[in-house]
Amino acid sequence: MKSEKISFLIGAFVTILISALSAYYLNEKDKLDLYQTDSSVVRQLANFNNRLNDLKMTTLSHPLPNSPVALVAIDDAAIEEFGRWPWSRETIRQITEKAIENQAKLMAYDIIFSEKESYSDADQKFADFISQNKEHIILGTTSSDNIDQKLKPYQDICATEAFYRTGGRSLVQLNLSLSVIDPKPDWQTMDWKSVFHPIFNQAEKDAENEALIKYNKVSADQLSDSQKNYLKVLQARNINNYCARWLTPDDSLTDQTVKQNILNQIQTVSALPVQQYLGWTTNIPQIQSAAELTASFNTKLDPDGIIRNYPLLYRAGLQTENTFIPSLALQAYLTGMNYRAELKFVDGEKSKRIESFKIYDSFKEPELLIADIPVDAMARMKINYYGPQYTLPTFSAQELLSSSDEMKVVIAGKLENVKKALFLKDRILIMGATAIGINDLRNTPFQNAYPGPEIHVTALTNLMEKNFVQNWAYELQFLPWIILIIGLIASFIWSKASALTAVTSFFASIILTIAIDFLIYAKLHLFVASVFILIALFFSFLCILIYKYFSEERKKLEIRKAFSKYVSPKVVDELMKSEKNLELGGKKENLTAFFSDLRGFTTLSEKLDPQQLVFLLNKYLTIMTKEVFKAEGTIDKYMGDAIMAFFGAPLAQKDHAENACLCALESMKRLRELQIEFEAKGYPKLDIGIGINSGDMSVGNMGSETIQNYTVMGDAVNLASRLESINKEYGTHIIMGEETYKKVNHRFLCREVDLVRVKGKLQPVRIYELISERSEAAVFQAWYDQYSLAYRAYQNRNFAEALVEFKKAQVLAATDTVSEIYIERSEDYLQEPPSADWDGVYTMKTK
Repeated sequence: MKSEKISFLIGAFVTILISALSAYYLNEKDKLDLYQTDSSVVRQLANFNNRLNDLKMTTLSHPLPNSPVALVAIDDAAIEEFGRWPWSRETIRQITEKAIENQAKLMAYDIIFSEKESYSDADQKFADFISQNKEHIILGTTSSDNIDQKLKPYQDICATEAFYRTGGRSLVQLNLSLSVIDPKPDWQTMDWKSVFHPIFNQAEKDAENEALIKYNKVSADQLSDSQKNYLKVLQARNINNYCARWLTPDDSLTDQTVKQNILNQIQTVSALPVQQYLGWTTNIPQIQSAAELTASFNTKLDPDGIIRNYPLLYRAGLQTENTFIPSLALQAYLTGMNYRAELKFVDGEKSKRIESFKIYDSFKEPELLIADIPVDAMARMKINYYGPQYTLPTFSAQELLSSSDEMKVVIAGKLENVKKALFLKDRILIMGATAIGINDLRNTPFQNAYPGPEIHVTALTNLMEKNFVQNWAYELQFLPWIILIIGLIASFIWSKASALTAVTSFFASIILTIAIDFLIYAKLHLFVASVFILIALFFSFLCILIYKYFSEERKKLEIRKAFSKYVSPKVVDELMKSEKNLELGGKKENLTAFFSDLRGFTTLSEKLDPQQLVFLLNKYLTIMTKEVFKAEGTIDKYMGDAIMAFFGAPLAQKDHAENACLCALESMKRLRELQIEFEAKGYPKLDIGIGINSGDMSVGNMGSETIQNYTVMGDAVNLASRLESINKEYGTHIIMGEETYKKVNHRFLCREVDLVRVKGKLQPVRIYELISERSEAAVFQAWYDQYSLAYRAYQNRNFAEALVEFKKAQVLAATDTVSEIYIERSEDYLQEPPSADWDGVYTMKTK
């Protein structure tokens, strides 16, 4: 029996580790590209998981019977017909003209016309043709950077101006099919052009001097056309490289005084997670200016060199509506279908976060939502490959110029003869190189030499058909628990089974897991990171089999079980790191204390019978405790209907005051839900008051040698308790002290309530009411501004003005007891003014 128990505990322990590893991976995987994390563990896990996902796709994908998209291939047959690549612009024009004549919706180029053609009229004829067919043609562009730049968020301001300076406005024109919702702060509307104009002039001058020395010339006028092109590239590179130095110690071009002034204004710049490139290769001006639509044909490799994700757009700078460049597939989709895309950003932890990427049909009344595209943190869509090369409709470019009314098209790997006019009608075409000698081949899950243009065709088909593949949206919330449950059940079976039964059940569990995973992908097009379930099963089985058990593990599990009732799992982990953490003693730390108390509990207990009271109190305390744990707080103790908690220990938290405020706001939300539930059951209405205060306090395990309590003590703790009680005086729910207000004012909307002298304290204390997070403060803003105006008048002894303004505030919030109190005080002071040395302090008479 003891052996079975030890075996089970071994499997349980391994399962918990794998579950935690899965949670860590799922939380960190987006940071591989977003923050360029160097975590080799995450990278290896990502590669392992991606390979399993590739196997699902290559095993279960199947070609579409009739894709509305086709690839116009610049293949070996076309090169043999028209000559080596690059072809004359006249040939490209004729091919495109034939496609449009046969009523193709549009032609998107996975090629770029970055150099002038030797035949003098070809460029102008091509430009004239584009100008006459703007709605049918999408030009291509690509980044000229070897890798995407990683700038500090505020340096995107420089990148924006650099993009404009180096010709970005000709690349990104007003694009009504793409809108980005990203509210900008005041500093972003500043005249940054005037700031960077002299700096960029100097950067360009330095580049010119470098080119003149290189070519041994006196002035730029003496440079040849090719040398001028080199100078243009060098100037753009100098400007872009400067942006990576802007406002750093290496920035020698910005005046120090100006530098500090700018830094003071842009401290709140948030990074945009969309893939960024500073330099872009554009078509020659003659052709570029003739077009209305330009899109990027860049692709982004995963760390193992395979293309699995398709960025739907890119950016050069920070101005979202002016420096965003759509991908070739997205622009072709929007233009071909007359749709518009709406990308919405919200503020996130380290950068702005993509909230949604939606497609609308603006021609419907009202506007119709077509699709909500599943994208990752960088606006990338997972590519749903339908098969290897030639799975989607592909035909050689020479077919368009043949005199026959039929054409040869490869569909699902089979060569078919189709009617040219019928096949091309209303079809969206992408033209690009598939010939091996042109070297536009990429690695994909299906094959290592997959034509790059077919990747765009595949992504466009995904958009057209809306058959997206995506990661399971709730992996982080549920997968670790699924791993835990499966691992524990398997460990229990293996700990009791014979060797033969254990081996048989192990292989059966592996096969069943793979079968269910493949079935989920086949039916729902969802990628589930089942690799962690397989890892958990394998290592749990292996560890049980080799029977490596450490005796002290049992003691740790018992400690975990005992302490988990009172503190969050993270606190338990911290306490279990060392036996010293469980000794008596303490240390002084800057923390935030949190008190909450049910109002009118005595009356409540008189109205309910004991069973109802216990049920109500247990449910309330359970829900409130979960909110404390969710905000990484520690429950100090329960005092009847009251909760004492603190934030910032034993796990150090930089934002412990913010966590306490988040906990308070979420607690109020949960309380309102409870009120509705209890009201339906006929229970009395619950209400609470919360007091929050930050400061230095003693924290540690205190008590006897046999019974200890991890707690906090000190004046700052006592004040938090007093602040909780003060809520009753002002009709508020959440009151905080001044130290907490200083730490959280940047993130939370708080109003100053009073300057009070609490019982037992000589020094007056400024108290503040926590209203909401600033991101949700719009609904309170008018009332908050009116109240602040009234409060300033009151503090300045302008009681008549204060009376008028507080009444206005009360109109905006009829239940605002604080305004009622100040209306009463203002009326009293108007009849009997305070003494000349009145300091606005109000002395509390109760605790």
